[in-house]
Amino acid sequence: MSLTWQQHFGAAVTRVIDERVGSNPYFTVVLLGLVRRECYAVQTLAVTDNGIMLVNPNGILTMSNEELAGGLVHEVMHVALKHADRAKLLGISQESHQIWNRAADSVINDQLRDAGLVLPEWVVYPETLKQPKGLTAEESYKRLLDEQQQQENEQGGGQGQPGEGEGEGEGEGNVGNGACGSCSGHAHKGELEKRSDKPDPQARSEADIESWRRQVAEGVREAAGRQGGSGRGTIPSDLVRWAEEYLQPAKIDWRTKLQQAVREAVAYRAGMVDLYYGRPSRRQGGLGFGAGRAIMPAYRAPVPKVAVIVDTSGSMGAEDLQEAISETNGVLQAVGAPVTFVACDAEVHGITPIEDPQAIKELLKGGGGTRMEPAFQALRDLPERPDVVICCTDGHIDVFEDQEWCRAIWVVVGQEAHGQPNKWGETILVDSEGAHEEVAA
Repeated sequence: MSLTWQQHFGAAVTRVIDERVGSNPYFTVVLLGLVRRECYAVQTLAVTDNGIMLVNPNGILTMSNEELAGGLVHEVMHVALKHADRAKLLGISQESHQIWNRAADSVINDQLRDAGLVLPEWVVYPETLKQPKGLTAEESYKRLLDEQQQQENEQGGGQGQPGEGEGEGEGEGNVGNGACGSCSGHAHKGELEKRSDKPDPQARSEADIESWRRQVAEGVREAAGRQGGSGRGTIPSDLVRWAEEYLQPAKIDWRTKLQQAVREAVAYRAGMVDLYYGRPSRRQGGLGFGAGRAIMPAYRAPVPKVAVIVDTSGSMGAEDLQEAISETNGVLQAVGAPVTFVACDAEVHGITPIEDPQAIKELLKGGGGTRMEPAFQALRDLPERPDVVICCTDGHIDVFEDQEWCRAIWVVVGQEAHGQPNKWGETILVDSEGAHEEVAA
């Protein structure tokens, strides 16, 4: 008796998440959390950026159980690695979305192949695109764009699809070959046809999906630890690196750092010491209580008004931005109050108070040149200026006049860190191994 598509799909999910059969149990929360929906506009599978898995029943029945399991892992990798968000950071045009999807697909498929998973024969690999192994999705995408530009120049402006030829044909536009849905940054026509102005009642919230990512990261780290740290042979290496980066705490002790900054930028300013009569001073007992006794005020530590600027220029890679997000999260935890967040490349793309670090990625706009002075100017013009301004950057920025109205802390991240960007303020160099060195201004 032949299987129904639901049975075939369920068996593939079991192959992925059941440790007795598969080797990827950390994907359980995502595969069980995605809403399955029949969609005959896709060839086999696609996943939307709001947690809907589009399934063509006829299409998946042409795949073996092992191939379908590999396709499911491929889709979940797009979700975990935030390829949709990374596409937004690159400022990819609508015409280039499929190029980005195929670049990300080639990187994922190469990792899954090395991890021993079986994939459909139509999927794209680095060699399909005539590229070396080990590239990031961003590097692969840039090479494809350069190739496309070269082809257009040679053809006198004619359009050519990067990577045409070997490995393409029948499977092009399928899962693993450029049509994975908006979870990858390339919305499939099937999901676009279904979208409307009304919210999808079955859609998963961004908070749900971010919770999935954290659980996947924790599961990957645990599985890699059981296998000596690498997870070689069962866990895609990109996934191990991603989990380590995702779960890494801020490398700077922001609680101590901000306490020092507050003492210098707030507490020592005339009129900024806060005396508080809402509760008795601990020293009141020395004077006694009652009529005729002086009432001694308590001292209340002022909460600093803190702003964080993140450099979103083109020189900031995905790892640099993740480092900046980790440090911003550390600042939020240390302050315990809303922090003003600014995204800036050569101009300010957003300035808003935030409390939840998950809101940051929605604000990371940019990808152009680099000038941080507009961000400082925007903060200076606020009705309530911040006391402390923390700027996360790779250091490749403009040099401008000392902003004496605030205490500035430069957090320089990335392997290509340029060093102390300005000769005023305090600079903290965060190296790739997690250590940091303070450089006197």
